[in-house]
Amino acid sequence: MKKTALLLIALLSIVVVQAQVNSKWLTPQLKSAEAKYYARDFDGAEEEFAKMYEQDSTNPYLLIDMALYPCEVWTDAYSALEFIEMAEKYFPANDNSPYRPKFFYVKTMCYYLLDEHQKAIDAASELVKHVAYDKDLKTYKYMDAYLLRGLCYFHMDKYDNAEKDFLKYRELEGDRTTDTRASAYLVKIELKRKNYDKALKRINEAIDYDNRYIAANKGMLPNDDLRYMKAQAYIGKGNRKEAAKAMGEAVIMNFDYQCVFTLEDSLTQDLMNTNFADFESSLLAKAEENGIKGFYAYNIGEMYENRGDYKKAYAMYQKCVDCEKNLGRDLMEGEVSYLASAYLKLITFNINFCNYDQALRLIDEAYAFDKSHPEFYIRLKNDDLIEARANCYSYKGDAKAAADEIAKLISKNGYSYYYATRAGYYHSGNMTMSAIADINKAISLLEAPIYYERRAYYHKAEGNTEAMTADLKKVLELSAKKPQTATAYAYVELGEKQKAFDVVKQLLSEEPTSASYHYNAACIYCLAGDSKKALHHLEEAFKLGWCSFAHLDHDSDLNLIKKTSEFKALLKKYKIQIP
Repeated sequence: MKKTALLLIALLSIVVVQAQVNSKWLTPQLKSAEAKYYARDFDGAEEEFAKMYEQDSTNPYLLIDMALYPCEVWTDAYSALEFIEMAEKYFPANDNSPYRPKFFYVKTMCYYLLDEHQKAIDAASELVKHVAYDKDLKTYKYMDAYLLRGLCYFHMDKYDNAEKDFLKYRELEGDRTTDTRASAYLVKIELKRKNYDKALKRINEAIDYDNRYIAANKGMLPNDDLRYMKAQAYIGKGNRKEAAKAMGEAVIMNFDYQCVFTLEDSLTQDLMNTNFADFESSLLAKAEENGIKGFYAYNIGEMYENRGDYKKAYAMYQKCVDCEKNLGRDLMEGEVSYLASAYLKLITFNINFCNYDQALRLIDEAYAFDKSHPEFYIRLKNDDLIEARANCYSYKGDAKAAADEIAKLISKNGYSYYYATRAGYYHSGNMTMSAIADINKAISLLEAPIYYERRAYYHKAEGNTEAMTADLKKVLELSAKKPQTATAYAYVELGEKQKAFDVVKQLLSEEPTSASYHYNAACIYCLAGDSKKALHHLEEAFKLGWCSFAHLDHDSDLNLIKKTSEFKALLKKYKIQIP
C-alpha cells in the first residue's frame, strides 16, 4: 500500500521538459501517445504504444514509455523491468534527452518495488545527476531520486546515508510540501537508533509538516504513521500511559482499527479496554459526531471485516460508496482511494458470498463511475473488474463467457497469469483441450510449479496418466528448494501421502495464521482420504477469516466431506450459506 502511494506521488511530481531529442525516435505517434498518457487517457495511450511496438520494437524512447506505464499505473515492476532492459540495449550512452532521467527513474522504481535495493541505489545515483531547478515551474525536477535512494538505504539499515538523502529531499521540497514521507522516515531512523527523545522531536516537526501538506492538498488524509510512531517512542521510553494515550488519539483520528495491532499485545488490551463493544461504540460515536464520511465508513468496515462480522462490514463499505460518489464535486486523491477500495470490497464480498448478479451490477456501476472520473481509473484497476466479471460468469456456469472476458486481458497484456486463469475457466466448462492449450502457453511464459500442477490435473481429466505423472514430477523438481501447496498436491497424486502431510505441516509452521494455508491443508487431507483432519483445517480457515464461499461451493477437492453431516454442521456454525 505504501509503495503504491509512493508511486502515485512520484507520478504527480514528474515534470516533462523539452530538449533536443532524436527525431527518429520521437515520432508524432509517440508524442500523441505521451500526450494521452499525461492526460491520463491510459487506455488510449496503451493502445497507441501497442501499435507502435508492433511496427518497431527497438525504439528506446517508446520502450521507456512502455516501461513507465505498468510501473506507475499498475505498480507492475516485472513488466516494467522487461521493457526497461530492452530499452537499455538500444539507448545510446550519449543521449542527453529527457528520456535519460526518465530511464533511470523507471529503473529505480522497478528495483525498489522488487526489493533489489542496491540496484535501485545505483540507478537512483544516476538519476540524482539530473536533479535540476526549473525556473518556469519554480520546482526541482527528479528530486524523487533522493527520496527513493533514501528509502533503499533505510531498508538496508544504512541509516546515516538514508538520513542525508531524506534531509536533502526535504530541503528541495521547501515550502511546496509535496510529500511527507521523508519526514516520517527521519522519525523511523531515530526509533531504529533508539533515540526516543529525538524521535519525539522529529515527530512534532513531521506533524507540523504533515499539517501544511494537508492544507495545501485538500482531500488528503493525515499520515497515520506519525501518530503511531509517537506511541512507539513512548514505549521505548517506558511510558506506557502516554503510549496508550497517543495510540488512542491515532485510532480516533483516523478510525484505523488495524493500528491497535502494531504494538505489543498488552498495550493493545489497554487500548481496547478488554471490551470490543466499548471500543466499537466510541468509534461510531466519534464518526457520527463528525458526519459519516467515506474514509470513516471504510475503516470502520475494515474493523468489522477483521472480526469476521461481514454483514456490518458490507454495510459500512456501502456507506463509503454512497458518501463519496454523491459528493457532487470532483473527488480528491484520498477520497478516490477509499471509494475505489470500497467498490472492490463490495464486489469481492458479493462474489465470495455467491451473490453473482449483485456483483455484476456493482461492476457495471464502477465502470460507469470510472469513465467520468479519471482519478478513479488509477485506483480501481479495470483489469480487476474484468477478472471479477469473468469469475461471476464462471461461478454462474457460463465458462465460455468467463473465458471471453479474460481474452480481453490476454489481448491487452498477455501475462502468464491470465492464460492460466482462462485455462481454469475452460476446464470448468469441460473444454479440457482448450485448457491444456492455455496452460501450455502460461508455462511457456513462466515455469511455475502451480502451472505444472494444474496441467497435471487437466491431463488426469483426459486420462493421460503418463503426462500427468511427468508434470507432477516437474512440480517437485521446481519446488525442491521451497516447497509450496502445489508440492503437497503432487505428492498426494503420486501416492506419497506422508510427504504431502510433511509439506502441509512445514507451510503451517511457517505461517500458522494463514487462512489460505489451512484451507489448502483441508483440500490435501480430503484428497488423501482423511476427512477428520480436513474438517479441522477447514474450520481453522473459517476462524482465520477465510470467506471465499463461492470457491468452496465449486471446489471438487473437498468432495469427500461436502455431503457429510459434520460439513453441514460446520457451515451452520459459522452461518455460511452456499447455493
